[in-house]
Order: sequence, then C-alpha cells, then structure tokens
Amino acid sequence: MNFPSQRLTFWALVFTAFAGLLPLVAQNQGVAARFPDPAQVTADYPDDAQRCAAFSFLYEALNQAAPKPMSREDYQRDYDYQASTNAIVALRLKQDGAQSPAFRDFTARCNQFINDQNFAQALLDKYHLNGMPTYTGPSGPGPTPAAAANAAAGVKAYDDDQMKYDVPTHLPQALPWILAAGILPMALAAWLVLRGSGIGRKVYPVPAPVRDGLPALPKSLQVVSVPGVRYAAYVLSGRVLDVQTSSHTSTHTSTSGGDTWQTSGGQIHTTPIQSWTSTTSIRETVIWVRTPDNREMSWTLFNTPFQCRAGQIISILVRPLRTGEGEILLAYNHTAGVLEKCSALTKSHEPRGNELGQWAANIAGGYVAAKVLAHFLPMYDGRELYMGFVVSWIAATVMLVTVSFLIITPLVKSFILKRRNAGFNARYLPGFRQFFERGTPFLQSSLRPL
Repeated sequence: MNFPSQRLTFWALVFTAFAGLLPLVAQNQGVAARFPDPAQVTADYPDDAQRCAAFSFLYEALNQAAPKPMSREDYQRDYDYQASTNAIVALRLKQDGAQSPAFRDFTARCNQFINDQNFAQALLDKYHLNGMPTYTGPSGPGPTPAAAANAAAGVKAYDDDQMKYDVPTHLPQALPWILAAGILPMALAAWLVLRGSGIGRKVYPVPAPVRDGLPALPKSLQVVSVPGVRYAAYVLSGRVLDVQTSSHTSTHTSTSGGDTWQTSGGQIHTTPIQSWTSTTSIRETVIWVRTPDNREMSWTLFNTPFQCRAGQIISILVRPLRTGEGEILLAYNHTAGVLEKCSALTKSHEPRGNELGQWAANIAGGYVAAKVLAHFLPMYDGRELYMGFVVSWIAATVMLVTVSFLIITPLVKSFILKRRNAGFNARYLPGFRQFFERGTPFLQSSLRPL
C-alpha cells in the first residue's frame, strides 16, 4: 500500500468512526447525577427500616427513569442502591437471625414504609425527584426474609429487567468511540518508538580520496543527519567499462492450518489448510569501471533507474558499513548530467524495529479500549471482575490492533520515512549535485578515454 492510499484510508476510517459518535452521545446521557449519593441517604435516614425502604424506592425510581440501555453512571448508582439495601438486611440478619422476632419486626417495618405512598412522596420531594419519568411506586421485591437470605448468601437480588446491561447491546455502541479515541494515541505511541529507529547514528570511517579522483566532500556533506538517523558518506568515480543488468525473482510460500484434534465425543476435526505466496523481483545492475588510479572494479546497484554505457564517466555516493563495505546511495552520470537515487538511500532512512512500534501501539490501544469501554460496561460486578467487560475489552483491543497493524503503524513508518527523505532532499541533495557537477571537468581530464 503506498502512502497516498494509506493516508486516504486513514482519514476515511477517522471520518467513519466520528460519524457514528453524535447519536451515541444522546443515547448515553444518564440521570444518575440527579439522584443522591448513598452516603447522603445514610445520613438522612439513620433508622435501618426507613433507610432500607429509601434505598429500595431510589433503586426503583432510578431504574424507571434511566434511559435504556443504562449508562455506566446510572448502572453504578442503581447498583449502589441495591447493594446498600442488601447490606442493611444482611447486617440485621446477622445480628438478629432470620427467624427472630426482631428481624420479623424489622421486615414488617420495611414493608410498611415501602407500601407508604406518603413516605415515597416525601422522599421524592426531599431529593427533588418529582417530575422524573413514570415513577408510580415500587414494583420490585422489598427486603423480605427471602431477599435477606439471598443477601446473606451473597446472591444479588436483581430481576431480569433490572439493568439491561448486556454485552451485545453495549459493545457495538462502544466500538466506534474506542476506534475514534484509539487512533491518535496508538499512532503517537508507534511514532515515539519508531522515530529514533533505523540504521542508527553511528558514523563509520570513510576511505581517503582516490589519487587523481574527486577530492573529499565538503565538511557539510561528509555526515548526513536527518531525524533519527546519522551516517557518513564518501564519493567514488570511474569511467564505465561494461554494464550488466539482470532480474531476480524470488517466491516465498507460507502455509498454516491442517491441525487435527479429537473432541470428547470422539469426533475428529481438522482445520483447513491455507497458504500465502509472495513474489519479489529485484533488478540488479553491475557496472564495471576504471577508477582514476587505474584500477578496475565493479559497482552493484539494485532497483534503480540509473543508466550509463561504456565510455561514460560516473560517480557514486557511498555510505560506509560496519563491515568495511558500502551501500550506494546516489549515482551521477557526468557525461549525461543525470543524478539518480538508489534503493539503498530509502533503506538507510527507513525506520526499523516494527515489532516494538507495533507493541507500543498495542499497549496504547489496550489502555484506551479499557478506559472508553468503562463508560459503556462496568469493569467490576460487585467486587469481582465483570467477565462481560473482559470479553468486550479483548474484542475491542483486537479491533484496534488489527487497524494498527494494517493502517496506523505502516502510516507512521511512511510518515517518518517521508520526513527523513524530505530532510535529505532539502539539506543535502543540492549540495551533492553541485559537488558532482563541479567535479566533471576534472574527471574528464584525469580519466583517459577507453
């Protein structure tokens, strides 16, 4: 995928993600902020029976007033009311015993307040909840001895219509938000890791200029420094003796699948076999030259449009390697006045360490997915980790990782490469061209014709 098409795909993805956000804003505006904090209710109703009834009323009122599906804030406040009710009943049950007269009296008083419309109206007035949608009184079970037993056993007293907080409903709503929120942090994480990656900043020594050849490069051109990459460079020149061009094609095939396993029922299953084939073509140009010090040597160029023929004078810009060899970055035909970039120049500016960049993006994506998803699904179910949240988080993270692997990380690498190439073109390329052009008359006199 080339850079323009990647960029187009990236912005199309961002636009698509944000296009689905506005309707979700209205759907997830809850009413929890209008309801009192459980600590406030505890302070306002010191009597256990009244407080238990108050929590039951508030639980029912919020459950009826909250838009469905519930927002995370509504869910948490409603859960706190129910948990507070259960805690009061469980404490009285532990103190008095389920069959004791004291617990029966407590239960009777709770039911009395729950069935008292005056108590309900006073509670609504107290917390300014009049006018909330369609509240007509409690419809769920009060703190009966059965509910108390459930509370003591750690069983939640939720009915089927209580929360309507299911993964199939909320996960599709969360995914566009997660995608929109995850793109920039993942791109930033990948960029922070990859911006300094590449061939490194080690400057290896260069050979001395060849006798009767071009002089050493000016000081400003001896070391190339672009964002995240730094390397030395030197020049070689010669008259072309022969040019040999060939193409090499390599094919790589990978296969997966074909695994066989047996189920507990004795059935044998085999995964389908899938194979992928990639083909790479390399154009190799070997140029034999005679150097100014009258030596014959060969220079090899890969995948470059540079052209020359026997008798012409050419020069190359070389980046020294740790092994003592060199890679040809630029080739200049003094006879034709043509300067061409070689594939090794792009290779020298490419960011490396793609796995580290991808993992940085994955970690950022996983963090964003958890934070955004927490606004749609509760992370904890009471004191336990909510498995619906975990499954949804895995699904959301896989989505972000896939998008990052296919689009974001390649885009970041393309951006870094483009930035480095642009820096080289602006700061160094005109100087190298000028150096080659000024050296043409000298080479024409020092290199005798064939």
